[in-house]
Amino acid sequence: MLDIETTGVDPKIDDVLQIAIVEMNYQADGYWQIGRQLNFFQNTTRQPDNSFAREQMSDLFAFCQKQPFVPVPEARQKIL
Repeated sequence: MLDIETTGVDPKIDDVLQIAIVEMNYQADGYWQIGRQLNFFQNTTRQPDNSFAREQMSDLFAFCQKQPFVPVPEARQKIL
């Protein structure tokens, strides 16, 4: 499963805030088992720019502003 939270939908100006990945392994008994997990947060100085983000994501924005900035090559390596 993959979930990406961003500051908006325009890749030219918006930032990725969080990437969460959960590996799910299908078992012979018909159930799914959680495998490896990644929960990566990225620093941003952007503020929520619409009412949905202000109302629903303010805690995530505040948390991400406290995280260190990770350069793109390092972020890619973490994900891989």
